[in-house]
Amino acid sequence: MKFARENSTRLPTRRRGFSEESRISKEIIAAALSRVAATLSRFITPSLLIVALTGCHSDSYNHYTAPEITGRVLAAGTHQPLANVHVLRGGPKGNFEPFGPPNGGKLLIQPAPVLTDADGRFLLESKSVFALFRSAGWWSAPVTYQRAGYESFSTNYTAANVVSNIFAGPPVVDAGDVLLKPEAK
Repeated sequence: MKFARENSTRLPTRRRGFSEESRISKEIIAAALSRVAATLSRFITPSLLIVALTGCHSDSYNHYTAPEITGRVLAAGTHQPLANVHVLRGGPKGNFEPFGPPNGGKLLIQPAPVLTDADGRFLLESKSVFALFRSAGWWSAPVTYQRAGYESFSTNYTAANVVSNIFAGPPVVDAGDVLLKPEAK
C-alpha cells in the first residue's frame, strides 16, 4: 500500500480568486492596452480630422449626368437669330431616357424648356448628382430645338463635343450655330 500511495498523483485543487502571478499579468496587460489606446487616440484623432477636412471638397462627390450646353439658334435661310426657341434635353417629346421612357414621377419633375434670347443664344445648365462612389457619368446628351413655324430639330451631343472639362467644373458642350428650317407649306 505504501508503494501505491507514493506513486498516486494528486489532482490539483481549485482555488478561489486569482494567484498573485495572474493578478500581476492582468495588471500588465491592462496597462499595455491603456498605453496602446492612448497612442492610437493621439494618431487617430488628427488623422480623422485631416480626412474630414480634405473630404469636405464637394466636387469629388459631384458627378455630372449631363453637360452644360451653350449655343445659338439661327434661321436656316437667313442666318438671323431666332428668339424664343424651346431648347430641351431629350427627344422631340422631351422623354429621352437611356433605359426607356420616364415614369409619371419623372414627367412631373421635368424642367421647363430653356428659351433662346433675342440673339438666339441659350444655356442648358449641367445636371449632377451626389454620389459617394464615382459613376460612369454621361454618354450622350440629346437636345431638341422647337419653335412655331420651324421644323423641330433633334441632335445628340457626346463627350467628343466637350470643349471644356476641367476638374472643378462641369463638362461644357458648345453647340455652335444650330440652324432651324422653316416648315414646308
